[in-house]
Amino acid sequence: MTTTNVLINAVDTNAVIAAFVAPTAKTAQKATSLSLSCLRDNLKQAMVIVGHAVPGKATLPVLSNILFKASNSRLMVQATDMETAITVWVSATLTAEGATTLPAKLVSEFVGNLSNDAVTMTVDSKTETARIVCARSEANIKGIEAEEWPAVPSKGTDTVIEAIASGTLRQAIKQVVFAAGDDTSTKPVYQGVMVRFAPDKPIEFFATDGFRFAFKSVALDVATAKGITASHDRIILAKALMALDRALAVVDDEAAIRVSMTANGGQVIFAAETVEVVCRLMSGPHVPFERVLAVFKNITTTAVLDVSEFVRNTKQAHIFSAQSGYITKFTFQPVTAGVGTVTLTANASEAGDNKAIVDAQITGKASEFAASSKYILEALGVLLSKDTKVAFDVVSAAAPAMLRIVGDDSLKLIVMPMQIQN
Repeated sequence: MTTTNVLINAVDTNAVIAAFVAPTAKTAQKATSLSLSCLRDNLKQAMVIVGHAVPGKATLPVLSNILFKASNSRLMVQATDMETAITVWVSATLTAEGATTLPAKLVSEFVGNLSNDAVTMTVDSKTETARIVCARSEANIKGIEAEEWPAVPSKGTDTVIEAIASGTLRQAIKQVVFAAGDDTSTKPVYQGVMVRFAPDKPIEFFATDGFRFAFKSVALDVATAKGITASHDRIILAKALMALDRALAVVDDEAAIRVSMTANGGQVIFAAETVEVVCRLMSGPHVPFERVLAVFKNITTTAVLDVSEFVRNTKQAHIFSAQSGYITKFTFQPVTAGVGTVTLTANASEAGDNKAIVDAQITGKASEFAASSKYILEALGVLLSKDTKVAFDVVSAAAPAMLRIVGDDSLKLIVMPMQIQN
């Protein structure tokens, strides 16, 4: 049996596949039979978490599997799509150490339908077949040898952040990834989130699909940021960060997450005590977010609105604007000092139109701005709570507008203007 170790790296897909199929010298002897026992719920949860890294269409058969590796009184469960790797460690009683890979869909569905009892897993090294037993249920599942599994980096050599709270990191991810692009984006870099690490400064997250922008800054204390000795701009795939968010859902919000880089600079590693996520970094320059934010040095109108009422009225406009590219016009009208209204209007050319008036605290002059109701609603959806007060900053009808939480400048959500056809 030959084996090839391949790092998850920012390389061409064909090169990755070629590295897998090219024979190299064997790096380790074949694992002996694996034998262990663990709680069904723990095993099920681990497979659900790593399942987010199983590719829909695998470039190699083994990538459709999940790796199970028993050692040091723990079971390691891992999956990867060569861009993201997720690892979860489960407490287990080991009879024999070893490793195998099993079809992700088959083993996940089987274990998911077992009773909540102890599960035993034994692997026959001659046939690479795993026998899984729980109460009065059992199954034999054929796998692929663990030697075929790509090597996944762990414990990066360059620690960037000693510890960031899991809940803080997850909140930052949720508040920016919605603005990133997808596979249809005009620029591949739009599919990523730029993360800036700099000495004595907050971590900055920035995402855009070219039509809206999201910016989030997270302050760190000196102790946790001691690994940041130079400024780093790193672009992480948005879907990798979404997988990280889901993986950390089982981790306490106050749990410390260590952030490090691999020696070759191609991956960033987020590590908790029992969960680890490796994300491939993207290459190429991102949109310079400083220039986007600089536009708001010239704000002419600011309206402070109640989020719940603003969302409700924007949803009304969204119903009608769906037939006209989601174009919704916002008219800002001061009435007396500090008091005014925001009028939302939308038109469905064949069905009718809609108008709603929302009370607001308005500073500045009367103005108009048109934007996508879809993008406005998605931005409002990542605010902290329905009781939040939101500020709507307008520069001009032809410039971007910004939504932000009143009293919190760490989150800035920006939408591009749309033109209303008369």
